[in-house]
Amino acid sequence: MSLSGGKQDSHIDAAESHYAKASQFEREGKYPEALAEISSAIELLPTIDHYRYTKIRLLQLVGRKASALEEYNKLLEIFPNDPGAHFSKGYFLYMKTKDYEGARDEFSKAEGLNPNKWEYPFWRGKALSLLGDYDEALKEFERAKGLVAVFSNLIRNDFALSKGVALLGLARYPQALSEFDRAAEIFQDDFTTFTYKGYALAKMGKFAESETEFRKALNIRPGSALVYFNYAKLFALSGKEEEGLKMLMALQNSGETDQDVCKFVLAALSGEKDRDLGQMMNREERALFESFLKGCCPHVGDLEEQNR
Repeated sequence: MSLSGGKQDSHIDAAESHYAKASQFEREGKYPEALAEISSAIELLPTIDHYRYTKIRLLQLVGRKASALEEYNKLLEIFPNDPGAHFSKGYFLYMKTKDYEGARDEFSKAEGLNPNKWEYPFWRGKALSLLGDYDEALKEFERAKGLVAVFSNLIRNDFALSKGVALLGLARYPQALSEFDRAAEIFQDDFTTFTYKGYALAKMGKFAESETEFRKALNIRPGSALVYFNYAKLFALSGKEEEGLKMLMALQNSGETDQDVCKFVLAALSGEKDRDLGQMMNREERALFESFLKGCCPHVGDLEEQNR
């Protein structure tokens, strides 16, 4: 039922008051209180999109991903032809729930509604890459590149890294290295780039060069569990599993890593961490980490329960 006159103004004022309170509570870190206020605002004015985006953000902050997804679905019932809403839902599915098929489909819907934004095919390509469809991912990256009006360094870097990962997945290692070199020229202090380079070189059997790249990554980000995790793959690929295990154990015992090593390894094996490179591991690589968990992480069962 539509409102008119003073009654409509009263509803707007009340909704805006709830929204202002929700914003204040969010700034104070009082998320349940903020959720109650934004829900009251939505009850009064259910078709205000920034109210619903605020509720989605708050639901994520309190770890209620399923409720956030329900809120996205309600938003799209109201705005089914809003490409930004489809893209936002796709990004949520990609980043928060690991539903890469769902993310791919939402990015496709966004592009169908607005074929002129490069972000839509680019992120569809990233979802395809995580689904292991590397050839199609590369095609999407090329299409996206054709839509970019102005290439910033950040955009160039994102394209280079994303293309490099897809090429890694296709075992096209020299081409992948070229992309990572391009990224390294743009940002010399990005440890991720050197981690990717190290892994590509390890896959090629160039172990000394690989180690040099991992050392560069660690100079930038000392104690990075992500870097050490991929560094250990070098030892698995070179047939030196014991050395890899020693390195992981020393890291675990040092207390100098940025994350709990056991938890990180378990999360990486399950796909929760290091998603891009994790799915490329072969049997020897996975065996190294499974040996580490079995021999050095006595509470691995408890950790598995926590990761579910």
